Amino acid sequence: MSIQVEISIPKQIFKTKVAGVTFENLDGSKRQEIIKHSRINEKIYLERDYENEFDVFAIKVLNKNRKQLGFVPSDSRLSRYIDSGGKTKSFIFRKFGGKTFFDKLFSKKGKPFGCIIEICKEGIDEDKSKKYDEFSKFDNDLKQRLEELYLAEKDDLTKSIEQYKDIIEIIKESDRKGNFEKANRYVKIPINRLTLLLEKTKDFEIAIEYIEWYKNYKDTREITKSDLESIEKRYNRLIKKRTPNNA
Repeated sequence: MSIQVEISIPKQIFKTKVAGVTFENLDGSKRQEIIKHSRINEKIYLERDYENEFDVFAIKVLNKNRKQLGFVPSDSRLSRYIDSGGKTKSFIFRKFGGKTFFDKLFSKKGKPFGCIIEICKEGIDEDKSKKYDEFSKFDNDLKQRLEELYLAEKDDLTKSIEQYKDIIEIIKESDRKGNFEKANRYVKIPINRLTLLLEKTKDFEIAIEYIEWYKNYKDTREITKSDLESIEKRYNRLIKKRTPNNA
């Protein structure tokens, strides 16, 4: 006789205020009107917004008709959970705002409508989880390769330059695959290291071309502020170093 044991994973439940409720949606619908006509305990849905240019971790809050109420406040842990195949169940826990008795009495506008939602993390989508794990391995391998390359720069500048170029092409190819890849890439483009080495080898024009490319590239994982400052100073310096024939 065999004994079967079923292990249940505890559900994580938490509440949060919906952000961005005063804005209009791209389809022209007003989030204030949508929330106004929503009901307590109404089921809502969370959906990653990979195309959001302001927040790489953005998560939309939608009703059953796919109308957007707003966003979950920026949360890297929740977005990573969803990206890695995590499932959620959510509903409107509380509503607030609108006109009070005195607002109506004195013809005042009243406060904007808002709501608090309850989110329950439960279950895993195995296909999405597998995709996330595979990409995470790719990202980690790339990170390790960059770390090893940084330590080996002094041994062969020319070889290091070619390897940095190769890594940038790998990142560009990955980003072209889609918004999932862009949002889940944590490795930063090594534009600062590459252009630093190009300056050392006096390949000024190539360094300028790479900096100009990066300035126009929509990088969801922007390099650090100090690296941005470094390439900007390097760019201005290299422009001055251009020979009259190359200007």
